[in-house]
Amino acid sequence: MNKTIMGVDVGNKGGISIMVDNEFILQKFFNMISLKKTYDEIIELIKKYKVEAVVTGKPNRMYNIVLRHAQFIGVIGMACEEFDIPLVMVNDNTARADILGKGNGRKKDLVHEKYQGITPDVSDSMLFVDWMNKNQ
Repeated sequence: MNKTIMGVDVGNKGGISIMVDNEFILQKFFNMISLKKTYDEIIELIKKYKVEAVVTGKPNRMYNIVLRHAQFIGVIGMACEEFDIPLVMVNDNTARADILGKGNGRKKDLVHEKYQGITPDVSDSMLFVDWMNKNQ
């Protein structure tokens, strides 16, 4: 798939990555504490890199974490809607199994096997992009 895809790993210690024409051009840690700052960052990156699709993980943990996760996904969704680009969500485990080729892949497996030198906070955002690039 030759398009520009942004991956966002939502959380207090989150990550953002961007792939253009099958090459990662950005991998960065992003501290998602403020909804407004997150929205502004997403908008800036969509404009700068002409992002065509965004992918993030589905919320799947305890209530307070799911609530905050959903708020940030809403902010990302608003940014996508503003530019009429799709927001796709995938379960972390589904994406890891598909990309690593094993059903029980963990975050540490990503860092050791696929994204050497990348922090765990950023590795999931890259995983989401690789998954979308492969499956959409």
